[in-house]
Amino acid sequence: MIDLSKLRHAVAVAAAGSYSAAAHAIPISQSALTRSIQSLERQYGLILFERDKSGARLTPDGIRFISQAERLLRHAQAMEEDVHGLAAGHGATINFGIGPASAFTFLPGALPRLLESAADIRVRIRIGSNSALRNLLRSGEIDFYVGGVPLDSDTFVISSELTVEPIAVTSRLQLIVRDGHPLLETTPTRDAIAAYPLVAATFVRDTLSETDVVSLGIQRPTIEIDDYDLLTDLVRATDAILVTSSIFSKYRIDLGVVALNLDTLTTPRPVTYALIYSSERGLPPVAAKVSKVVVDTIAAALRTEEA
Repeated sequence: MIDLSKLRHAVAVAAAGSYSAAAHAIPISQSALTRSIQSLERQYGLILFERDKSGARLTPDGIRFISQAERLLRHAQAMEEDVHGLAAGHGATINFGIGPASAFTFLPGALPRLLESAADIRVRIRIGSNSALRNLLRSGEIDFYVGGVPLDSDTFVISSELTVEPIAVTSRLQLIVRDGHPLLETTPTRDAIAAYPLVAATFVRDTLSETDVVSLGIQRPTIEIDDYDLLTDLVRATDAILVTSSIFSKYRIDLGVVALNLDTLTTPRPVTYALIYSSERGLPPVAAKVSKVVVDTIAAALRTEEA
C-alpha cells in the first residue's frame, strides 16, 4: 500500500537536498524523517538517496521514484480539492490538453470565454504534442484534448482507442520566414527551400508522413520544440523556416513573419482540427461543457479564415 505521507517526506528531502533541511520544512524530527525514508526504501527494495557531508543526493533509482511520487501526489491533491469542492457545492475540475499551435493561436480567445461560461468549474490546461496528449488521455490525466489529426487516419484513431470529432474545417501546412528572407524574392522551389534549416513543433513528427515531407522539399526539422514564442523568435533572427499550420500567419500577423507562397508545390494532405477523447470513458457532461467553449472558439476562427 502506498503511504502518501512517506512519499511527501521523500519529495521534501529531494527538494531540500538534505534530511535536516527537509525535516525543518515539513516539520518533523530528523530521526522520524530518516525512519520514514528507510521504510520506503525497504518497501520497494530501492536506495533513494546517497548521504554525505554535503547532504542527500538522489540515486538513479531515486530520480525515477521521486518523479513518479510527485506525479502521484499531484493527482492526490487534485482529487482532494475536487472532493472538497463538490462537498461545498462547487463544480468539478476538468483537465484538458491542447497542441502548442492551437494554444498559441486560439487560447487567447478561449480563455476569457472559459472564465465567463465555466465560472463554476475549475479548469486545468496542459499544452503538449499530440503524442504526449494521447498518453495523458490514456492515463486519465486529462478528459480530452484538441489537436491536429491527419485526414483518412482511421488506423491512428482505432489503434489509439480514440473518439475524434472534427472541428468544422481543416488546415494545411505553411512555411513561415522572417521579413526580408531571400525566399521571398522569388517563387520558392523545393531545391531553394531545402537550402535552409527547418524548425518546427513536434506536431510535424506526429502528423507528417515521409511522402508529405518530400512533397514540400523540406528536411526533417533541425530544431524541434513545442514553444511557438521561441520558434518565432528564432525565425525572426535567422534564415530558418518554420513549418506550421496555415492558421499561424493569419492569426498572428503581429509577429513580423511571412508565409511563403507554395502554390507551385504539392502540399501535404490537410490536418483536421479535432476534439479527441477516450472512446472507453467518453466525455462527461462537465467536460463536454468546457470542450464546447474551446471547440466553438476554434471553429468560429477557422470559419472566418475559410470565408
